[in-house]
Amino acid sequence: MSHRAIAASILTIPALILGSGCSGGDGSAATTPTTSTGNASGEPEAPIAFTAACTGSDQQCNNQVLVPFELEQGLQAATAKVTRGPGHCSSTAYLVSVDGGEATSTEFTSYVGGPAGLPDTVTVNLGALESGVHELHITGLGQTGGCNGGSILSFGGSVELPKAASPAGEVSTGPS
Repeated sequence: MSHRAIAASILTIPALILGSGCSGGDGSAATTPTTSTGNASGEPEAPIAFTAACTGSDQQCNNQVLVPFELEQGLQAATAKVTRGPGHCSSTAYLVSVDGGEATSTEFTSYVGGPAGLPDTVTVNLGALESGVHELHITGLGQTGGCNGGSILSFGGSVELPKAASPAGEVSTGPS
């Protein structure tokens, strides 16, 4: 696979994790998309929000968030940053992949009242990406503790895309 590259571009995902193991759901996976484009300085603008309900009975959500984006130029080394939200009530890690490829698991994030030493933000390397339309896949992984009694019930957050990437459609959810 050939790659056109620009030196340093980052896909930043500050996530507001919503109730991992804290609330039930009817199996529907809601999304709350908003528009985001980069500005002339390359800084991200408004985030693209998402939520996903998990209906399984284990610690890997059975739904994933799908965030389409387009690159006009390829990226040599793209990374994603996931940040837990202030209302986060249990520790969550993420499986993150691009275009359904091999997923990378992050370490678990902290939560209010949780054990010391866990990060608020985790970074994942997405690797080199060619120009064109891509889809970022995000799946929540729960861990017993806090409000998680043994299975992850939901996760959510927001995605910010830099100037190098632009939204390419609606944020959606689908089976993991």
